Amino acid sequence: MTRKLLLTALGAAVLTPAAIAQPTPPLLIVARVQVKSERVNEYLEVQKKFTEAYKKSGAGFRYVLRGSSGNPNEVVTIAPMNSYADMDGESPVLKGMTAAEYASLVARRNQCTNSVRTTVERTLPDISLPNNMPMPKMVREIRTRVRPGMQNQYMALIKSDLLPTLKKLDVKVYRVRQVQWGGSRVEFTSASPMEKWSELDVPANRLETAMGKDAYAKYFEKLNAMVVSSEYTIFTVVADSSYRNP
Repeated sequence: MTRKLLLTALGAAVLTPAAIAQPTPPLLIVARVQVKSERVNEYLEVQKKFTEAYKKSGAGFRYVLRGSSGNPNEVVTIAPMNSYADMDGESPVLKGMTAAEYASLVARRNQCTNSVRTTVERTLPDISLPNNMPMPKMVREIRTRVRPGMQNQYMALIKSDLLPTLKKLDVKVYRVRQVQWGGSRVEFTSASPMEKWSELDVPANRLETAMGKDAYAKYFEKLNAMVVSSEYTIFTVVADSSYRNP
C-alpha cells in the first residue's frame, strides 16, 4: 500500500456533503462480474430489468457499478440482506416479474458473462461513517487484504486511529465491509462516494497534517505490518440500473 494513493482516496472524501444517517443493513450480497466486451450494453439492459423488479420487493437499494479506472468490462452489483435466512426464500426479483420472465433474463445474463464471483459481506458500522446522501455518480473503492489472523487488529487500528482523523477532516461517508462467504475473510472493502474526478485533487499530506507527523508515521508502521495488498478502483454508478430509497 502506498501512502500517496491512500491519502488521495481518503482525503478526497472530505468533499462529500453531509446527509441524514439511515440504518445500515448488516449484510450485503456483492457480485463481481466480468462481462464479455461485446455484450456490456446488453448485460446492463438486463440489470436494469432486474433492478426494476427488485425495487418492488421493498429492499432499500440496489447498486449497479461499472469499472471506470479499472476494467470497464467489470460490473459490480450490491444489494442489502437482513439475515442469511433471506437466502432461503425466493429471489426478491420474483416479486416484480413472473418465473418465466426471470428465467429468460437469467439466461440472457449468463450468455453475457465470462465469470461471476458472489460474496456475502458484513457491513462494519463501528469503523464506518455511514451517513447517507443522494445516490452518487461514482464510487471510490479500496479492496484490502490483511495478513491472516490480523483482521481484528486491522479493524481496531481503523477505529482508533483512522476514523477519528476522518471525522476531524469532516469526512461524512466512509463505509467498510468484510467478506464472510464466497471468499477470504482477510478481505476488506472501503468505499466512499464521488461526484467528479477533481475531488481526487487534494493535498497528499492532508491525513498527515490532521494526524500529526509522529502519529501518522506510527499509524502507517502498524498498517503496513498488517496489510498484504490494496487495490484502488473508481466505479461509475449505472444510474438507470440503480436505486436507493430516500
